[in-house]
Amino acid sequence: MRFLFAATIFELWIPLAVAAVGHRIKNGNGTIAIEEAWTIPELLPAITRTPPLGEAVDVFIASFTDVHVRRLNLMNENNIDFMVISCATPCVQGVSDPVAAAALAVNVNNQMAAAISNDTTRFGGFASLSMHNATEAAQELRRTVNDLGFLGAMLNDYQQSGPDNTTLLFYDQPEYDVFWQTVTELDVPIYFHPRSNIAQIQTPLFGHAPFLEGPSEEYAVTLANHILGLCTNGVFDRFPDLKIIVGHLGERIPSDLFRIDEQLARNIPNGLMMQRNVTSYWHTNIFETTSGNFATPLLEFHKGQIGIDRILFSVDYPFGTTGALVLGRSSTHARNLSQQFQTRTVEKTYLALVRGGVQTFPTKCGEIRTPIHYKDGRASIDHSSNGKPSITEWEVVSSSPSAPLTLLRLKLHTGHKHQLRVHLAFSPILGDTLYSRKPIAKAVRDISIIPEDRIYLHASHVSFFQYRSTGPKKRLRLGITAPLPSDFLKICSDSGIQVDPLEVKGGVWVDNVRITNDRVSELEGHWQAGRI
Repeated sequence: MRFLFAATIFELWIPLAVAAVGHRIKNGNGTIAIEEAWTIPELLPAITRTPPLGEAVDVFIASFTDVHVRRLNLMNENNIDFMVISCATPCVQGVSDPVAAAALAVNVNNQMAAAISNDTTRFGGFASLSMHNATEAAQELRRTVNDLGFLGAMLNDYQQSGPDNTTLLFYDQPEYDVFWQTVTELDVPIYFHPRSNIAQIQTPLFGHAPFLEGPSEEYAVTLANHILGLCTNGVFDRFPDLKIIVGHLGERIPSDLFRIDEQLARNIPNGLMMQRNVTSYWHTNIFETTSGNFATPLLEFHKGQIGIDRILFSVDYPFGTTGALVLGRSSTHARNLSQQFQTRTVEKTYLALVRGGVQTFPTKCGEIRTPIHYKDGRASIDHSSNGKPSITEWEVVSSSPSAPLTLLRLKLHTGHKHQLRVHLAFSPILGDTLYSRKPIAKAVRDISIIPEDRIYLHASHVSFFQYRSTGPKKRLRLGITAPLPSDFLKICSDSGIQVDPLEVKGGVWVDNVRITNDRVSELEGHWQAGRI
């Protein structure tokens, strides 16, 4: 039985199937991560301002240009041996002018090479390419691989072009064969990453439901079309040795292979170009990564659909989720965890700073049982038959003596999207501007600096059942607590809110007894506190 307990990541012991990435690692005992965002200072304004829950915007933005400080420290803390960095979306694909795009690609690649040059045992790079001209893209790829030592390239979906940005270039057309020929000759992978659509597409498709823009829906829909275009337009038939990587568990394609294959087969009499079905290309040409999608049941399903050797590990730093997470490092124990989630024997506890004091919470604990309804991606209380039953248990940990601010411990008995934020709208989670437009009280602002776009909700603890291999009492409850983020703790300290030192430090519990070192010997596991 092998588990890794980490403060903020799922650690997968998955073999890196792309040989080009596998030759530079620190000691071979850790993990290789291959979809990890980086950028140059000139492109920072294009970065999304939606950090993971629990992270301040300024820290989030600073993470993109950093390589050897925070990023490397987090790699060390979380057993990441080697990281392949790439330019954060949309990068060069967002530049419509061919000359400017080509110059930007060279600039990004040169700056990336300089940034990692002093530690190529820990860092590698994916090239950025202007795809306005296939021959020029092939030349720049050859330069970055042969001269800069890069391991492949990252393409952020289609290349926008034209005077009004509306000419979209997809790489499944014959004019890109010269590029794909170079890729196969160099024997390097091309990583396809999503991007936000141009306004002329995004507005009509997602204007009615803007919360579906970006990673929740838009990214997968658009990039999946591009990947399927490579299949149906015969790119893999013409270049059978081509290696493509798709993040976020394949942008959902492996979840729907039966229907895709069945429907495309009907078009063979109509001139469908590809010689095989889409499923077969996932077994020979396409890999997926776990970046940004750590759903254990979905991973198990994909292992059955395409095989574990087609799945690579990625974190999607610095976009990845924070909090206490756990994943089995074998298919048997991952399946066991999935069953426990389904039967609700997994217990999850959150800590939240909420805007309200002792008058808001005259009792020490309670339960919220209000149904939630979802419309256009937004949740709301709905007592009609449309509402989903939703239960949240709350407990007051401590209230500030000087400001209307309270630390709550929250336990989910149902796990609906935004459930905690909706249930606490009467006393909003500090920093939540989606479900509360009320200004923060002056007394709160006076005692501490409250950054914008930072929601003070922390996935503190998760526990589940496991079994000892020997002994009379084999079943045990294993608990993992993630350390409290430093900025969260600072507001508590500034406002006089008392926090349990064990929740500050984090750790592992067996049957409610804290493990005093980092080894969980009975389960052949170890604790690694940190973030990545």
